[in-house]
Amino acid sequence: MYQDEVRALINVFEQHKIFFGTRIPHLYEQLGVLVYRCRRLQRSGKRQQARQLLDGELCKIFGIAAVCCDDRPLALLAGVMRHVLISGMRLQLPMANITRGNDAVNADVRKTLLALDTQLTLLSRSRPELVSLLEMRYFARLGIRDIACERSVVVDVIKDELRFARACMLHATGF
Repeated sequence: MYQDEVRALINVFEQHKIFFGTRIPHLYEQLGVLVYRCRRLQRSGKRQQARQLLDGELCKIFGIAAVCCDDRPLALLAGVMRHVLISGMRLQLPMANITRGNDAVNADVRKTLLALDTQLTLLSRSRPELVSLLEMRYFARLGIRDIACERSVVVDVIKDELRFARACMLHATGF
C-alpha cells in the first residue's frame, strides 16, 4: 500500500535530515515537477509510464527503491510532499516558491500549514483514506479532475469526498 512506501521515504528523509535539511525548498520543487510530469502521463492514458517515472525519480532523489505497487503514484507523491514541506516549515527554512510575500504573510502561511498538518495527523487515526485525498489536493496541488483520475472515480464523487473529508477533519480537531 502506498502509505508504507510514504513511510519508507520519510524514514530515509528523517535519517538524512542534515543532508536534506538545507535542500528542502529545492526538493519540494523537484517533487512538484514530478507531480506535473506524472499527471501529464496519466492524462494521456500512460499510467504504467507514470509509475515507472515515479519509481525512477524517487530512487534518484532518496537513494532507495520506492516501487509504487498500486495504481496511485500521485497519492504517494502527495504524502512525501506533505512531509517535506512541513519539515521545511518546522526548520523555519525560507520556502520562496510556497510562501511569497512579506514576513507577516509568511508567518501566517507557516501557522496555517502546521495547523493543517496537525489536523491531518489527527484525522489519519480514524480515516487515513481521507488524509490521502486532502494531501493530493493541498500539498500536491492537484485539481479535482486529476484526483478523480488518480482514484478512478468521477469528479462529482471527489467533490463529495472532499466536502466529507473537510467536515471530518474539522470534527476530529473539535473546531
